[in-house]
Amino acid sequence: ASDVYKRQGLNKFMFRFIRRIIKVNLDAYFLFEDSKFNIEDNEILSEINVDGVAYCLLNDDWIPSLLTFLVDNQCFGKGAAVNNRKYNEMISRGYKCVIAKSEESVVGMGWFCVLPKEKWPDFAKFPDISDHAALLLTDFVSPQYRGKGIHKRLTYIRKIFASKYKRDRVVSFVGVKNVESARNYINNSTRYRLIYNVILEISRVGKVSFFVNKKRENWNEL
Repeated sequence: ASDVYKRQGLNKFMFRFIRRIIKVNLDAYFLFEDSKFNIEDNEILSEINVDGVAYCLLNDDWIPSLLTFLVDNQCFGKGAAVNNRKYNEMISRGYKCVIAKSEESVVGMGWFCVLPKEKWPDFAKFPDISDHAALLLTDFVSPQYRGKGIHKRLTYIRKIFASKYKRDRVVSFVGVKNVESARNYINNSTRYRLIYNVILEISRVGKVSFFVNKKRENWNEL
């Protein structure tokens, strides 16, 4: 009996020890893909105006307004420091941004990446994605401008640029709790699937992430 108690005590100790050094996080995403967008080479890429809102690729003149937009809407967290740091990180990684602007203010943004897959964020390096795909990243529209089709146009214009960079499809990852964005992408994609990303945080080692549910046949056509 004493040996049984000892083993039970050892098992409890090992379990608590492992819980202290390893944290497990499970993220669930919708992975959307659109491979049927047809963009003509003569599409206007400098600036597009629709219903009083102009859309263009971010340039130096609009960086201060974008940074104000990020802070005011807490897009990447609370405070100027967090948002400025995240903006600089996105730019340093080579990601691009389309902005929606009204009068003198930025009212929406949509980031995207046309770099090779090895330069994508870790969470997006899903194996069953074409090497010729572009990645749609964070997007956000000011609350007072929602319901005007701005998010849909930000998505479309990013597809224009994807085509310009010879990408034949775009993919996007949307958290399962982000119902509004998921609904928008369902209406603007050709197929989707549900995937899970497991992240292990190991003390003094770092993070290790991997995907489950990677079978090719798990796609759902739209």
